Amino acid sequence: MAAPFAAVAWADTPAFTVQDPAIVDVTGLTRDPANNLYWLVQPGEEPPPEATATPEQTWGSPTAEVPDVTSTVYGVDETGAVQARLTFAGATPNAASLGFFSDSLYIADIADPGLDRDAVTVYGLPLTAVSGDREVPATAFEFSYPDGPHDAAALLIRPDGQLLFATTAPVARLYAAPLNPSPDTVNRLEVVANLPDGITDGLYLSDDLIAVRTAAEILVLETGTYTVVATGAVETAGEALALSLDGTTLLTAADGAPAAIVAVDIPLTETVVDAEEPEPSPMPVSNVDRQGTLVMLVAACFMAVIAGVLAFLRR
Repeated sequence: MAAPFAAVAWADTPAFTVQDPAIVDVTGLTRDPANNLYWLVQPGEEPPPEATATPEQTWGSPTAEVPDVTSTVYGVDETGAVQARLTFAGATPNAASLGFFSDSLYIADIADPGLDRDAVTVYGLPLTAVSGDREVPATAFEFSYPDGPHDAAALLIRPDGQLLFATTAPVARLYAAPLNPSPDTVNRLEVVANLPDGITDGLYLSDDLIAVRTAAEILVLETGTYTVVATGAVETAGEALALSLDGTTLLTAADGAPAAIVAVDIPLTETVVDAEEPEPSPMPVSNVDRQGTLVMLVAACFMAVIAGVLAFLRR
């Protein structure tokens, strides 16, 4: 039987400090291998009352009336220097997470601590050779939960591009979006599995494993059952979680200004084998093997008798 595992405590290692005093509350962090950057987001301004999209006019769709409010994401290099500021039309006062897939950046405005949002929004931004400060187009995708409003802090993107939301209230649960969501309607989420409490961000490590962050731990979950298979303590107070550009460590953003990014080891997923578990026995010989050996012996004896008879007749 497998023995219980204990959380491994590592010292968080400073990676870099973001060199922009305007960035003070990093709630989303993701890597962009194509541009060799990390993208950061923090909650934006509240939209004015008149800047509310109707179901028929989803922000970002070709026929939508763009609200008079914009949001910004920041691209930084491995030293923390800001290399790009991308501004797009849309409000992100509840920006909680970021994701990257197929040369596109996804900004998840999904927090709902008051549990009063009928739908939450994820903005998709195309990223191609980005640098400097610029305005970019954005496509807004709206999503609703099948069981009422939820507060969520983590957007996870599966290796095939499917979006998933990790909620914290009223229940800790994972919800999946349609594989190809529409920007022209509110997309219905589906329940996938229950999750540990308090998840603030997460990401896929592979098809089979995801890493999530809570206030005090990094958890690694197996995607078949969504059970915890490894844990690691994290000292830095914060929310966001990302994989490093070289894929060897996890990064998390510390609370406060200036925004500091620290590296945390990926918890190991090796199974500890109980010392009392018996060693496997040698591979037994099957009955088929025994029967085959007997047949060969009988055949050899028969051939020997025939040879003896022929030798006698030749005399």
